[in-house]
Amino acid sequence: MRKIVDAYRSWKYGVSHARGLGGKLRATLYWAAEKSLRYLPPRMYWDVLARIDPYQTVGLTSLPEELYQDENEIVDELLRLGVLGPEAVTLQIGAGVGRVEWAIAPHVKKCYGIDVSRVLPRVANRNLAHFGNAEFRTGDGKTLGIFEDAMFDVIYSTIAFQHMPKDVFKSYLRETVRTLKPGGTLYFMIPATANHEDVVADKHDAHTMRRYTPAELRELIAETGGLRLVEIQGEERVGTAPEIEVWVLATRG
Repeated sequence: MRKIVDAYRSWKYGVSHARGLGGKLRATLYWAAEKSLRYLPPRMYWDVLARIDPYQTVGLTSLPEELYQDENEIVDELLRLGVLGPEAVTLQIGAGVGRVEWAIAPHVKKCYGIDVSRVLPRVANRNLAHFGNAEFRTGDGKTLGIFEDAMFDVIYSTIAFQHMPKDVFKSYLRETVRTLKPGGTLYFMIPATANHEDVVADKHDAHTMRRYTPAELRELIAETGGLRLVEIQGEERVGTAPEIEVWVLATRG
């Protein structure tokens, strides 16, 4: 019953953020594809969704004017941390259509985004072309091999690692060590739970939510080597609900 209720709520959310009959039909098609095609290979899965509605892939809205905003909470936090500036080069893993880069581009020298999809980077490059310093690429879905060593001052990710199998998540963590400059910043969001039994581990589902306990996150950072954990923001709330989004802040040693 819970799965049925959750499915209905996700459909209702998508339809409520669509305009006109055509938009609502597209939102319904997107919802059906999202629920029924999850066992496709990740690139194929995200490309199918992106061709139906690239903006809905970030789970917010089908309307680009609502998606692209000059202010963004991730950018606000990175500014507060003092890691952005006119010489900074940044990368988002799982950048989608460049929602965050729209807000970050005015603050940095260059911002990159990488995504497993072949469709989403094309949408992002087209929509953010006017900034002149935003670039989006398709990766292999496991590494940052298209980027040079020690290239970035900041690497960040939101609503992306949660969809990846644990071995892929670990691979990206290792790659951040390679591609961050010494002293560079890693900042990412991940759903957290206090209970191991709430962790989802379906390796073959391209969309399922994968949760981690704070202890697991600390272990993953420690195992990576070359990363120093600064803090897990929001950790104090873990356990107050089945799922809490936390932000992990680390630096390259």
